[in-house]
Amino acid sequence: MTDKTICLNSKGNVKTNLRIRKLTPYECGKLMGFDRRDFERMSEAGLPEWVLYHSAGDSIVTTVLTGIFGEMLDSDYEKTIKGVAQRISEEKKCSTR
Repeated sequence: MTDKTICLNSKGNVKTNLRIRKLTPYECGKLMGFDRRDFERMSEAGLPEWVLYHSAGDSIVTTVLTGIFGEMLDSDYEKTIKGVAQRISEEKKCSTR
């Protein structure tokens, strides 16, 4: 079986070696707005991997909810969403070191 992946070359063209990688429980949590510390606490508690996936699946994307309520209440929700994006970006930098 050939290992296939999707990636971009330096020219921005898509290479077509198709392999779809499953997200880790941590990546699923990040998409749902979990902090790194939240995930570490769940892992330290000894929860099985399926519970971590389930927790992410049962949560709501906090930035989406912030946007909905921000529109309803006419608040500065964009600032909050940018703050969350900045935090995630900083966590990513720390985790790749």
